[in-house]
Amino acid sequence: MSGEYMSDNKKEKKVSIFVPHLGCPHDCAYCNQEKITGLKKSVVRSIAEIEQEIKKQLESIDCNQNHVGIAFFGGSFTGLPHDYQIQLLELGTKYVNHYSLQGIRFSTRPDYINADVLKNLQGYPIEAIELGVQSLDSQVLQCSNRGHSVQDVYQAVSLIRETPYLLGIQLMVGLPFDSLEISIKTAQEVIRLAPDFVRIYPTLVLQGTELEQLYQKGLYTPWSLQDTIENTAKMVRLFYQSNIPIIRLGLQASEELQETGAVIAGPYHPNIRQLIESQYFLDLLLELSTDSFSGNDDLIYISIHPSDETAFRGQGNQNLQSFMDKFRKKIILVKDSTQRKKTFSIIESL
Repeated sequence: MSGEYMSDNKKEKKVSIFVPHLGCPHDCAYCNQEKITGLKKSVVRSIAEIEQEIKKQLESIDCNQNHVGIAFFGGSFTGLPHDYQIQLLELGTKYVNHYSLQGIRFSTRPDYINADVLKNLQGYPIEAIELGVQSLDSQVLQCSNRGHSVQDVYQAVSLIRETPYLLGIQLMVGLPFDSLEISIKTAQEVIRLAPDFVRIYPTLVLQGTELEQLYQKGLYTPWSLQDTIENTAKMVRLFYQSNIPIIRLGLQASEELQETGAVIAGPYHPNIRQLIESQYFLDLLLELSTDSFSGNDDLIYISIHPSDETAFRGQGNQNLQSFMDKFRKKIILVKDSTQRKKTFSIIESL
């Protein structure tokens, strides 16, 4: 499936190719790539099969109207067998050049980035490298069986910053021993590292994982959906205030995840991004003081970007109702495409 997010006046669309799990030395406590990707770990996808998938996805994308790139996800790309990496990079380069695409991006582990790895990438149209960081708390990493250290993250970020590639950081909330305080500290430290974008995923207890065993033994309790929404909204706020784009919030809904028994427990919701962003706006609204409103008018005019309307209103206009309950004033929304996304402004007069 192709992924997308907004960039300027065009959509960012990615030809997303899930590669084998061969690049990972072991399974992290929460990981079941077969459920996430629909591909068996032991299956090596042929280059011919992957090429057919690239062609199929490109058929549904107007490359002239969209920023298009090729993304390899699913395993740790730079941990794949070297010859297989090169085959994938050459295949991606072929289509980047033929269709004048943005480039290639891939995800990998922080401990699978070093000077030699980056040297091997030279000559290929690499657009971005995404690091599966998950947390910057040592205990959380250890208890999640990540197999890398916090220092590995800093080292990888430093090396990638010496290249022309964009840096993406993937985070998870609700891992074993995680807390709101730890997640906020991780977000603050990630902001200090200044990535070009981030992804945030809630931790789910998936069938067939170590986390399922811990959950069944009562040794792990996942965050509730409401805690995940409220806690992640606080992290999201930090990233938005720092102008760091969040290109994904939550796992992408798939047939595999929706199978009966695939998700044993945890905060799975197909529209979790909207719920988190609604909570983010609600937090901002309820923190306003009465000094923010001039005059005695019962109506408050607020400017928002049109794309934020659904999240700003909240489910069933709950955010607007919560505001009225607290301030006894009704919000009138003014949609303005010049308003910066994920922000709003109180309009003094129309």
